[in-house]
This record gives sequence, C-alpha cells and structure tokens, in this order.
Amino acid sequence: MLRAAIVAGNVSEEFVRDMPKRVWYKGEHRCFEARLTERADMDTGKPASYKGWPIGSEALPPAARKCDEI
Repeated sequence: MLRAAIVAGNVSEEFVRDMPKRVWYKGEHRCFEARLTERADMDTGKPASYKGWPIGSEALPPAARKCDEI
C-alpha cells in the first residue's frame, strides 16, 4: 500500500531529505495514513520506516487519488 500511495503521488509536501513525511492510501474499501518514523540510511542499506493506521475518508487531503494495488 505504501508503494502504491507514493507512486500515485499521495504524499505530503513536507519531506525529510528525499522521503515524504506523510503518505495516504485510498483503497476501494479503506483509507490509511502513514508517517515517516525513520529515514533511510543508504550507507548501511537500512530502509525508511513508516507507521500507518486506518483513517476515515474525511481525513484524506483533498488531492488524494485512489491507488491501484502494486
């Protein structure tokens, strides 16, 4: 879901280096928000970490688009 949301462009305008601070996923039946908890470290190969939870569709930003599963 995280990948589909990023590919669809459902990301906040705020970034921490090259990682979006917040990401939204709008599926067919549910919506989710994820927030960056740790950014990636390319030197060690550690990926970025996000924590996500379900939200109501009213909490989505106005520009959020439905995401296709990837």
